[in-house]
Amino acid sequence: MKRRTTPIPALAGCLLAALFLAGTPPSAAAQARMTVPELDRLLGDLAAGLKGDNGRWEFRFTGVPMIALADERADRMRVVSFIEEGAGLDRQRLLVILRANFDRTLDTRYALSRGFLASIFLHPLSALTGPELESGLKQVSNLVRNYGGTYSSGGVRFGLERR
Repeated sequence: MKRRTTPIPALAGCLLAALFLAGTPPSAAAQARMTVPELDRLLGDLAAGLKGDNGRWEFRFTGVPMIALADERADRMRVVSFIEEGAGLDRQRLLVILRANFDRTLDTRYALSRGFLASIFLHPLSALTGPELESGLKQVSNLVRNYGGTYSSGGVRFGLERR
């Protein structure tokens, strides 16, 4: 006669683990998803002269004019500050900007848009936090202010130093 074995201890362990995990509330970060109204509130707290709504705003941050755009369906947001017309950029300056984008711009980038050089911060909207937004605004401002000098968005350099 064949003896039948049942993996009861393993099954019971899986069941207990599932019950425990099912009762665990998600973290606050997992619960909070950035929305356009929440982004509007945060920009109002951080920026000066905020104008606009429904995912399109103009404002100043540390004296630097900026535009913020957000789209919940695309789950994207961006902050843009225009620096100068891009037509006057020579090859050498473009190479400096590309190198800076690799090791000095952190979460922001220099970009060309509609014939203008701009400082931009891009992020998935739903995952954006208040501290990330504030950091992004600071970095956009720093890129504008440091254009033609260090081309840096902050004090940290990331990447390989050129020898």
